[in-house]
Amino acid sequence: MSAPKRRFDGVDLQVLWQSIISTVNEQATALQRSAFSPIVREAGDLANGLFDPKGRMVAQAVTGTPGHINSLAMGVMAVLAEHPAETLAPGDVLITNDPYKTCGQLLDVTVMTPVFRGGRLIAFFCSTIHHSDVGGYGIGAGGRDVFEEGLWIPICKLMVAGERNADVWNFILSNVRTPDHVAGDLHAQMASAAVGAERLQTLCDAWGLDDIDDLADEIIERSEEATRESIRALPAGTHEAEALLDLADGSMVTIHCQVTVDPDLGEILVSYEGSSEASRWGINVVRNYTHAYTTFTVRSMLNPEIPNNHGSLAPIR
Repeated sequence: MSAPKRRFDGVDLQVLWQSIISTVNEQATALQRSAFSPIVREAGDLANGLFDPKGRMVAQAVTGTPGHINSLAMGVMAVLAEHPAETLAPGDVLITNDPYKTCGQLLDVTVMTPVFRGGRLIAFFCSTIHHSDVGGYGIGAGGRDVFEEGLWIPICKLMVAGERNADVWNFILSNVRTPDHVAGDLHAQMASAAVGAERLQTLCDAWGLDDIDDLADEIIERSEEATRESIRALPAGTHEAEALLDLADGSMVTIHCQVTVDPDLGEILVSYEGSSEASRWGINVVRNYTHAYTTFTVRSMLNPEIPNNHGSLAPIR
């Protein structure tokens, strides 16, 4: 028989929420300060967050890029589809730069670390950063297909039970121009996750939590309902806009956007039907990146006090 679901009053939930935000912010700070890539250290081209065992984003750091964080919210689900939570062990670390499942381009590498407590998986700390090199075409947008862009890392284990997966490390570092930087950045991603995991264990100790399941449910449910309430305050209707882009060969690309606000359901539906087909020029975008920037745009026009997580993204389709 399962234990009764724990509920949190408003005061406790706010204190816990601030602790979680401090945790993911500290994870981001550790990552940015220890990264080798200048675009991470100086420009903050990164994203990181806390995810529950189901792969739902619970919280994100206040720094980072919207394309990374909101596509990371989809990417973790894709990773778990291939490596279910029950197959993971303490010390495992997963990696991928699959552009169709995570962050849209091969230079953006995602690292995902499970956190265990009392032998049970309780959370994931994940990050995506822009690495200095992944081989391939090099600097610029001249690649004619994804294979010219560089090394495509499928979802796999970078670490297995705390030990380096030597074949994966060797394969990656043998196919990049800056192996020392890439190795350093991968270690920075893992180290920042370790910082987050340590802080989460401290939080669980302080509040007598065996896991974060009930807390994650509460945060996600309240975030979703608050987002729906914010949408219900908008007038119903469908709005359309179109943009034309000039390409290097003189041709043009059309981007058509239709947004439907449904206050009754508390949902916003965004459609790009009617846009141009894929181009041979470097302006195409995969679905997960389209979803990331679409949800960011919509969220930025709603209540800014609502956390950005699985719940607040759910009403935007």
